[in-house]
Amino acid sequence: MNIHFLYRYWTVRHPHLIHLFSRPAFIVFLATTTLLAGALWYLLTLYGPSGEGRSVDILRSVYEQEYGIHVAKGWCVMDFADEVNGTRFAIILFTFDAVMIVSFTNALTLGALTYASIRDAKTISTHHRTLQFKLLIAVTAQTVVPLVFVYIPYFFSVTLPYFNIPAGGIGSVCMLMTACFPAWDAVIIISLMTDYREAILKMTMMRWKNKTAPLDANTAMIVSSVASY
Repeated sequence: MNIHFLYRYWTVRHPHLIHLFSRPAFIVFLATTTLLAGALWYLLTLYGPSGEGRSVDILRSVYEQEYGIHVAKGWCVMDFADEVNGTRFAIILFTFDAVMIVSFTNALTLGALTYASIRDAKTISTHHRTLQFKLLIAVTAQTVVPLVFVYIPYFFSVTLPYFNIPAGGIGSVCMLMTACFPAWDAVIIISLMTDYREAILKMTMMRWKNKTAPLDANTAMIVSSVASY
């Protein structure tokens, strides 16, 4: 996400830096940064929440009563009232939140700078300006989709309980919204990008024409026979 925004910003504001995206060293730097962030998130998720204890027993019992399914393993629970691990859970929670806040702050900053650079540019054509705005909108949409379907539900479901604020019913639909994220991401990008929309329409029309082609051919032959007669 931030790499996309950085590329868009450099394209408009610092085009002389675009060549760095083809340099192996810079590619390795970006890949390493992304992998380290992912590894941090994975390790915090793997070793942070507890899978045992009184809280897990309570949740397992409630889940079995509610859905009739016994889940013995796989629980990731952060009981902030735990006298032994409560502080550790709080540190892990705020580390999660810090990673998300820093990521979206960078995206918001780069997005705003890109918009200002496109708006104030004096040496680009109208067509190029329109194209850059469309690309910026597409990248922004790619950022808004996970924000709405993943990060906001996560914040309500996990962070608010730490402050004793009820999350409401969003906890019940949290996993459903997360599961919908990949599909909506693709739908929005296809809808925004003209080339993608036209390709989908072209594929749809070709299939429709292929289905109706035999009927048209038969009709043409009948007309031809009548005309000859």
